[in-house]
Amino acid sequence: MIRSTLAAALTLALVAQAVGADDWPGFRGNGAATTPSLPEKVPDKPLWSAPVAGPCAAGIAVAEGAVIVADHEPGKRDVYRRFDPAGGKEVWAREFPNDRSLDYGGGPRATPLIRQGRVFVLSAFGEFRCLDLKTGKTLWEKDYRKDYGVEKVPTWGFCTSPVVARGKVVIHPGGKGGLVALDPETGKQAWATPDTDPNYSTFVVETLGGVEQLVGSDAASLGGWDAATGKRLWKVPVKSKGYVVPSPLKVGDRLFVTDDGNGPRLFAFKAGGLIDPKPAAEAEKPAPESYTPVASGGVVLGVAKGLTALDAKTLEVLYSDDDRAFDDECPVIVAGDRGLALTPSGRAVCFKFDRKGVEVTGATKVCGPTRAHPAVADGVLYVRDAKTIRAYRLTPPK
Repeated sequence: MIRSTLAAALTLALVAQAVGADDWPGFRGNGAATTPSLPEKVPDKPLWSAPVAGPCAAGIAVAEGAVIVADHEPGKRDVYRRFDPAGGKEVWAREFPNDRSLDYGGGPRATPLIRQGRVFVLSAFGEFRCLDLKTGKTLWEKDYRKDYGVEKVPTWGFCTSPVVARGKVVIHPGGKGGLVALDPETGKQAWATPDTDPNYSTFVVETLGGVEQLVGSDAASLGGWDAATGKRLWKVPVKSKGYVVPSPLKVGDRLFVTDDGNGPRLFAFKAGGLIDPKPAAEAEKPAPESYTPVASGGVVLGVAKGLTALDAKTLEVLYSDDDRAFDDECPVIVAGDRGLALTPSGRAVCFKFDRKGVEVTGATKVCGPTRAHPAVADGVLYVRDAKTIRAYRLTPPK
């Protein structure tokens, strides 16, 4: 059972799960939403705050001394902003006209990607841009519809965040491009795998079956693509509700996937990077609509109609409960046996977990209602709502 308390004195057991985890350069930071340490409770007062123009679902990126936020002023423009992580000063803001609308707003959904002095951003309508991290100047750009012959914008917009594989920036426009790898310096195409239209989830780059591959969902299947060449290695059909939003998650040497149309499944791999299409294990929950679960210490955790913990090898349900501390489906970040969930109402719920249960150690109202994934970098939590971005110090500065 899930036990809740707002004041518990617990011994910290903070185990770093990621290499270079002090940065949060793109989607879910390192792709797995792990960080070196998390506290028992987020402080009540922010380190700093700064205004933003309106609601936006894109996550926050923090790396190379920059905080990058995708923003949107409804009915007018998209804005990409760089803030100073030390004090919250806005370093630059780049505006692009956008008076279009979609369900859940017309602003960007994709998390920006920071890499080697550049930041890569994607609008909900397929304008992909490489900006200079220092100045915000546009260095090069692609238009999914014009450059790749994409006939129409997906129902809920282009959501797949850019990722890095073998030094290339990989995007998923679909159309004549399909899955596309670009030179980050010039935008020149390195490879493309046509005839694979996008879904709504972001790819992960993992070594499975001895082969480094991009793993994610296209319009009709789960698949793996060779990271060096873009060649498709395998596919597994999925039951589609018209969308798959959660990303795959590597757990040990296997692949964990779940969404509200298919439920949790665990796949093993053969030599040559090929998947065994028959799941090694299956479960009924968690089956989130929008957020990807996390894994740590042999446990997979997901919040969807309550928090559920699964055994990472068998997908046996270890415990599940609709503890209202977690409100509803939401993103989770983990550090060893610690977790932090940002609820849709803007509460940062800190908790300790193991194979037997979860204990909430603190809950702090950190922002207003939000759909944006938070970031943790250099011991600071970054969150945003429709009006403000806020930074909260979690650990003493180095």
